[in-house]
Amino acid sequence: MKCQETIHVRPPGRPIERLTWACPSETTPRSTHWRSPYPQSTLTMGSWRETMASRPTIKGRGTSVAAAFVHPIIPREADELAVARNVERFGFKPGECVYCGGPATDADHFFALVKGGKPSGYYHSTTNLVPACGPCNQSKGGSDWRTWLTGNAKKSPRRRGVTDIDERASRLERLAAETTPAQTECEMIAKVGAELWERYWARLAHLKQLMADAEKDAALIRDLMAGTAEVRAARGENSLPHP
Repeated sequence: MKCQETIHVRPPGRPIERLTWACPSETTPRSTHWRSPYPQSTLTMGSWRETMASRPTIKGRGTSVAAAFVHPIIPREADELAVARNVERFGFKPGECVYCGGPATDADHFFALVKGGKPSGYYHSTTNLVPACGPCNQSKGGSDWRTWLTGNAKKSPRRRGVTDIDERASRLERLAAETTPAQTECEMIAKVGAELWERYWARLAHLKQLMADAEKDAALIRDLMAGTAEVRAARGENSLPHP
């Protein structure tokens, strides 16, 4: 007997796809494969369960929230042509990703703009931007460029088999030596005033506390919607809050 089920899901980094699970006979284990119209989307049932079971957390967005506070206040002084000319001085070809040599589609902040939830001192500027491909830009994120380039992070040049990493690292060392922070935090505070600076970042701290409180409420709401909160309370594992 042939059976088939079709669901619509959004695999990580992909648009929504129609995935079909099929078993040629009743004796076929139901943990064979999810089969997509796209061969590269075929994964084991176990890996799909793991991916689909992961739940984003509110507190887990803290880094993104901090970045949202940094980006609006730092200067943006970048010119696409000037960025290309700057990296060409260090032996990189026009239009190539400085990290792996593939076609550049993005502009990456060589030194992260955010450090410890505050401005790092590096800006969105011509000297701090480098051409990068999508996989390298996404994989590197806010990591230290050398640690990431020579490490085994997912989608990093080393993991993808790039062979001239040492040569590229040498060129990037020279680029890094000429890229210095635009301002220290003390210099930023001196420009805007301590009161305004402290008030601004106190709002971020308050927002993060609200997110932590919301995380607790989210867990309770989730249990109530699943009908498990009363069961846990009866077992003495936790108790429902009083209205």
